[in-house]
Amino acid sequence: MVELPDRNNLIGSAMINEKSNIVLADEVVYLFLGASYSIAFCDYIHPDDKDEFMQHIKDCTDEAVTFTIRIKHYKGEYFDSTIVMQNKYVAENKYINMEIFCIKFMMHNFNDYLVGDRMISNYMRMSNERYFRYNVATGQIHVFSGQSGTLYKGSMELFRATEIDQGSIADDSMQQFRQMCDAIEAANGDGFFKLDTTFCNEAGDQTFRQTVVRFATIEFNSQVVYVSGFISASGRISNHSGYESVRADLDPLTGMLNKGAIKKYAMEALEKAKETGILVTFVMIDLDNFKTINDTFGHMFGDTTLVNVARIITDAVGDRGAAGRVGGDEFFIVLEGFENGDHAIRPLLRSIRSHIEWYFKQRISNVKVTCTIGTATYPVDAKNYDDLFKLADHCLYVGKALGRNRFIIYTADRLGSIDDILNSDTVIQMSNYTSEEEKNDKLRAMVHRFNLCSSDKELSEALDMSMQEIMDCYDVDGVQYIGVDGSSIQKSNYEINEPFKPLELYDSYKDRMDELGYISIGNFENSKNTLPSLVEYMRANKVFSIFISEYRTLEGELKGMFVYSAHNRYQVWSALDTRMLLTISKIMEIAIK
Repeated sequence: MVELPDRNNLIGSAMINEKSNIVLADEVVYLFLGASYSIAFCDYIHPDDKDEFMQHIKDCTDEAVTFTIRIKHYKGEYFDSTIVMQNKYVAENKYINMEIFCIKFMMHNFNDYLVGDRMISNYMRMSNERYFRYNVATGQIHVFSGQSGTLYKGSMELFRATEIDQGSIADDSMQQFRQMCDAIEAANGDGFFKLDTTFCNEAGDQTFRQTVVRFATIEFNSQVVYVSGFISASGRISNHSGYESVRADLDPLTGMLNKGAIKKYAMEALEKAKETGILVTFVMIDLDNFKTINDTFGHMFGDTTLVNVARIITDAVGDRGAAGRVGGDEFFIVLEGFENGDHAIRPLLRSIRSHIEWYFKQRISNVKVTCTIGTATYPVDAKNYDDLFKLADHCLYVGKALGRNRFIIYTADRLGSIDDILNSDTVIQMSNYTSEEEKNDKLRAMVHRFNLCSSDKELSEALDMSMQEIMDCYDVDGVQYIGVDGSSIQKSNYEINEPFKPLELYDSYKDRMDELGYISIGNFENSKNTLPSLVEYMRANKVFSIFISEYRTLEGELKGMFVYSAHNRYQVWSALDTRMLLTISKIMEIAIK
């Protein structure tokens, strides 16, 4: 068994390919190397150790091995480092997973630098941010920014006096400022303070802005050696100038505004727009199949994905609005002043969508990270926050229903009036509410139920129960079987004006059937040119989405059709759902025979 190094000396983890290119890694690994993404790890290994390292890659197995090499850190110095290496398989592709340990580096008092710089990488994307580090032993505080470098370096006592003398602190925030300085000096734990200052202003700007200061203690050998933190202004003028302030609370992972802060920003933007007449656009962004990404690659990659998506979004928005994280993989952008409407917004949305897709495609060739986007604009599309948010969210799910990895800009002529959307049950739904395990259990129960039938009555009852379970499990409103002999079995949650007659229209869509004998239409509007007869029939019967599978004998003779339909709403069936519905159709074929 491999004896692992002391985990207190762990720099971080990285996954590389057989050419030593980094596929993904903890942020601290990049900080340690002083490198950007997509690098060859062997370029940072001492020349005399490269051959040994590449041989370890070549010989790497599923069993962990430990060896020591010299790795160059960001200042150019080589540190003796211990590597724990073993194979890792992702989507059937082989990679090499490494844990990197370095005693000298960790004893070099750079632990604070890693933690601090990791905070910078997450938070400095917010405008006008500052970072500080307080040395408990010396009483010195260092304040700097990612763009301007050192802003102050000296004693804590002098820092207090200087900021007060320069008028950087609002009068009614003076007590909070003193309490904050005391808490930093005490170094007893994490801290959070909100006060009105000019800390993050450009030179000469004396406007008070609401400022958030957050910090954490950095320990080494069980002793607090540093207090590290950041200073962030909301970008909104504080109450001292007569305007409503925004609580600039940040999402701890991505550094974006959190759900409460971005909502308040949005509501203030709408209030301001009522006076100025500018346009305000709500943009909803959701990563596609993020749960699958998380389950396949692990939470390390999942968190890295969210952090880098947040960076792409924040960079794209710039000073044209604000962006926040409102859920696990959901983001909300508020854009202000795009006076040319769609023509001005499209390049921005296209940039976000394509950058997210290509960023991850360059890192791992077989992982596809994409996003779907929905937008609506005040006052063109809606007159208040709730309606505008619902419209943008509706557009997002229209994009999901149309296949994901796209943006949808609300227009009434394409998506219906706001009253139709908000007051009717015409909504977009995804059939992901039932787990795969539950669906398999239902399938087994269905087979068992049919096997127990010994009479036509019992069979009829079993079919009725099974069809109801199908509607519940796959979120459809109707299940039908239509035989070429005129027989029909159906179950529905709506009133049927007349039975659906797919056989009468079969010639119009048979050439579009999949080789497995089915056709699926998630949104009939997308098929009106290719399947006009079927779409016209769907529209007349308020069928928005449909899944049709053929029932054929072993000789290939068509015996009937199974139809699964969603009414007054669009439906999307995943690849798993498609396989399950085809299996269910086969089971019902046997029962019907």
